[in-house]
Amino acid sequence: MTSCGLGDKQVESLDETRKTSDDYYEESSLRYEDKIYKEGIATPIAFVGEWETSYPFLKLNSGQAITFMFDDLNEKLSYYNYKVIHCDRNWNPSDLMTSEYLDGFDGNPINDWVESFNTYVKYVNYRLILPNDDVKFTKSGNYILYVYEDNEETPVLTKRFVIYEEQATISSEIKRPTDIDDMAYKQQINMSIDISSTQVSDPFRELDLCILQNGRWDNAIRSVNPQFVQDQVLSYEYQDELCPWGNAEYRPLDLKSTRYRGEKIDKIQLEADHVYHFYLLPETSLGHTTYISSRDINGKFLIKDEEAQNQHTDADYTIVHFQLKADRPYEKGNVYVYGNFCTNPLDDTYRMHYNEEKRLYELKLQLKQGYYNYMYAIPNKEGVMDVAEIEGTHYETENDYAIIVYRKNFSEGYDQIIGLKVKNTAQ
Repeated sequence: MTSCGLGDKQVESLDETRKTSDDYYEESSLRYEDKIYKEGIATPIAFVGEWETSYPFLKLNSGQAITFMFDDLNEKLSYYNYKVIHCDRNWNPSDLMTSEYLDGFDGNPINDWVESFNTYVKYVNYRLILPNDDVKFTKSGNYILYVYEDNEETPVLTKRFVIYEEQATISSEIKRPTDIDDMAYKQQINMSIDISSTQVSDPFRELDLCILQNGRWDNAIRSVNPQFVQDQVLSYEYQDELCPWGNAEYRPLDLKSTRYRGEKIDKIQLEADHVYHFYLLPETSLGHTTYISSRDINGKFLIKDEEAQNQHTDADYTIVHFQLKADRPYEKGNVYVYGNFCTNPLDDTYRMHYNEEKRLYELKLQLKQGYYNYMYAIPNKEGVMDVAEIEGTHYETENDYAIIVYRKNFSEGYDQIIGLKVKNTAQ
């Protein structure tokens, strides 16, 4: 295979949508989170089985696998290696040696790669499936896929995923809060966890919970104690910690075709830079409106080109022009475009710029063809993407909640995941 390259105009245009850096690698220090370190790496994906919008949660020894993919838009063909890192419940590297959580080799090449076909923007698509002949998991827990180039000191990307066991039975319901102040804005999670099938002597000391809304780790609910334990069943009901903001339905974005305009797209143009540009109609804030029902995929995205044979190698990269109306800049902070496709969500790549003359926020963003969900968000001081100011928050919002049960395995020295359940508010 030959190396793929971009024309000078393509590189110049696409670089305008990326965070600038004096170095080829944005950051040399490894972070145990979803992150891209190397310029030109785009669209990292992780899903289980054939369901490309599934969360990267894999049951241990289930016979299923997680597929990881990403694209490299650089001119020079690169050869990448990977390793997997076991982490504790807080996403710090665990004390386990590699041989204690893997059956196989530590550090392997990614050999499955294909050049893009018939696209204006050229790239190489890399694919990795875990477990495989070289790597098999022997323990549950939080994991990081670490992709690197040349040696382990040159990071390319990191991607979170979870391996779990079914030793605890989780029952849950999501309802309207009973507190009158929260009834219109939040969602109440009531649940019970049956641990009779596992050995837990002190659940308050050994167990911990993590609850994710729509796969988000930035606003995860953590460290919630049960109200009471009876007959090896832990009960969690009517607790303030389990009443997250409902937020709002995500906004849709259809980039599947360069020939037909989807909803909210003003025009599509193949411009002088040899890249398709999608110009969106100006949008408005929904922060002070009533709940608007719309079908979404809870912040996920799906790569797809309606005219393609192979979606992941035939879909083209585009530049999307976002516009958000605002009479004046928001006082709470910068405005970002946010969704699960934002691997480094706080990067300048996703930060909008206010145009005083037009009285709106603008952003040019490079996205691969497909179907996307997104919101407009303002990060708070803790780096959590707050969407309520612009999108609103409602108890009626349809959300996924992933309930993860960690057990501190003192005898083997790691955080085991003994239960995981994804509950949708519409169920």
